Amino acid sequence: METGFLRSRNVSSEDRKRFYQVAEKQSLLGRIGSSEDIANLTSFLASDDARNITGSIYVSDSGALINPNYALAFKPDMYKQEWSLTRW
Repeated sequence: METGFLRSRNVSSEDRKRFYQVAEKQSLLGRIGSSEDIANLTSFLASDDARNITGSIYVSDSGALINPNYALAFKPDMYKQEWSLTRW
């Protein structure tokens, strides 16, 4: 299973809130995934409904993989340890 950015319940910094706002705009689904989204997929894959699924990789990333601009919207600043916007 591959995930994109996931929303954290412990968001306190303004930078992180700003990051989420930009990520939501860049996402093809207009949202950021949550731990519940991953839990739902995991639950399905562990259920009898998925009994014939083998050797597959499931991507849960709100469409980031197929959106070429999504990853380009963010650049980690290695010195300041925060995210800076490089494109709107």
